[in-house]
Amino acid sequence: MVDLYICGASNPEVIPLVQAINQKYFFWDRIVLLDDDPKKHGQSILRIDIVGPLSYLNEVDSESTYLLTYVAQTMQLRWIVRERLETYGFPFAKLIHPKVEVNDVSIGVDTIIYEGALISPLVTLGDGCMVCPGSVIAHECHLGRCCFVSPGAVLNSRVDIGDGTFIGANATILPGKNIGAWSTIGAGAVVIEDVPAGATVFGNPARVILQSKIPPDKVKNWLPPTKS
Repeated sequence: MVDLYICGASNPEVIPLVQAINQKYFFWDRIVLLDDDPKKHGQSILRIDIVGPLSYLNEVDSESTYLLTYVAQTMQLRWIVRERLETYGFPFAKLIHPKVEVNDVSIGVDTIIYEGALISPLVTLGDGCMVCPGSVIAHECHLGRCCFVSPGAVLNSRVDIGDGTFIGANATILPGKNIGAWSTIGAGAVVIEDVPAGATVFGNPARVILQSKIPPDKVKNWLPPTKS
């Protein structure tokens, strides 16, 4: 029996995606949800049961268990949860809607791609990315780990996106731009220049409105603080 444990039970959108994939490919015999909020235990989302906290994985003894991180409150928290899940030693799944064309696209594990996303050839998506409906990622874009692409966002060709970046709804990034790690591209922003690591940008054209102080030698390994 092949089990899929979806870790995080805050939103229902992932369930129809999993069901659409399973109807076509029959990957998983059992699908369950885990969440650390005890108030959710014993409940269900679209007929998928929430069986317990993430530590429930300590009781799992199966060579056919796959994990999926479904935490997107912040990319920092998503990163932390993924690192926690890695300690259990189970492989991560990847969810790609059957209607999304991904030929010649490199896709990391624990990545979620919803129906309606358009991804061109020679794109690279790092582990833990989430790509929402209506978004466009043009050819030769590179996304690091745990990047979030919101509905309607457009990444033109050869854009380089650093780890942990959040791209808001209907944002546009012009070709060839470099977006630093842990940056936030606001909804509707039009990015015409490179964005430094840790920056938050808004507007048309996009301007930096907040800049986190990241030591230059720590950009690749820096993780912003989180309250959770």
